[in-house]
Amino acid sequence: MILTKSDPFTLEEIEQLKEEYDIYIKAVIDLENKVCCAGMKYHSEGKQILLNRDSNESHIWGGGLNLITKEIDSSSYINICHGENTQKSIILDQTISSQFEELARFFFQAVLISSQQVLLSSLSQDLYRVANFVHAGSIKSADRFWLEAGRHVKELLRAKNPPHLNKILMDLGKMDFDSTSIEQGELLLTYGLIAQSLAFHGIK
Repeated sequence: MILTKSDPFTLEEIEQLKEEYDIYIKAVIDLENKVCCAGMKYHSEGKQILLNRDSNESHIWGGGLNLITKEIDSSSYINICHGENTQKSIILDQTISSQFEELARFFFQAVLISSQQVLLSSLSQDLYRVANFVHAGSIKSADRFWLEAGRHVKELLRAKNPPHLNKILMDLGKMDFDSTSIEQGELLLTYGLIAQSLAFHGIK
């Protein structure tokens, strides 16, 4: 099954994505818009889907995930049509290669990171949304995602955490949320950035 998302794939979705090759999932990513199309037999199928969604061809790159080794590769025939990549199927540009791997890790985080890191990633996304809605003056939406963030905080507090993470979680747990406070919105954005970093690089 082919799925296209701008959010991470769930474990259930990853089970569907591996139907084609069982232990390997092909993926095509729009690096600019941060959209991933995965689960296809040929990368060209995913590329066409993204083009139909108005992605710019210059930002579309292909690769995949080995579900056994958890290794991400950036090898695909669709990469050959990019500038200096005219003779190679792998991504030669180190900056682009790093961007592809980082986004692939984001989209497939459900099978690449621990459950605690998944919760941190979800908390990060909720805090981003809250901060953005506070800035936009969308009080109802900010309140809704604040409740979601609160649930993630409670789950994370049940785990064994390093002191610096516990301090943030405790601060969030005790916070008297004000959806009209720009200063509080900025603080939540900062906490969201920290949570995202811990989710991607591990809790130390």
